[in-house]
Amino acid sequence: MITSVPTRRDLYQQFLPQGAVGAELGVFEGANAYELFVLTHPSKLYLVDPYAFPGAEIAREKATALMQHTTSIGVEFVCQNDWDWIPTLPKGHLDWVYLDTRHQREPTVRELEVLLDHMDPGGLIAGHDFAINPMWGTGVIGPVLDAVQERRIELLALSEEFPYPSFIAKVL
Repeated sequence: MITSVPTRRDLYQQFLPQGAVGAELGVFEGANAYELFVLTHPSKLYLVDPYAFPGAEIAREKATALMQHTTSIGVEFVCQNDWDWIPTLPKGHLDWVYLDTRHQREPTVRELEVLLDHMDPGGLIAGHDFAINPMWGTGVIGPVLDAVQERRIELLALSEEFPYPSFIAKVL
């Protein structure tokens, strides 16, 4: 049964383990990264974003300022594409990942493939924008449901945030 929770914050509190190694893929200005840090107290938190979009420098500066006091306690910024960075880690290094990047189907398929090749069973993949949208179609929801149908992940919970809910799934 898929659990329903009011917000993504509830997903973090109910499903993401405390003191684990996590990553946010797609940081933008860092507001969600800060919530992940505060609510999960990770032993290591990677904040991965290539910052390759219009206005990226301002977004990166905001994220850096917001997370400034956390870098001495296990937070590391990675300015790189996630699918290039993840394979540099030892297999099983990440306990959980929060995916909030491009939202289009093909990049999301590629990201999930890389994650599923590098995460151990029981690892958690969460993400934002689990919805159909005119700008990106089934960009996130389609690849996630494909992975469920292929029995590569188990969908555990969805947030009730409209119009862009979040999801969390367990790697099988």
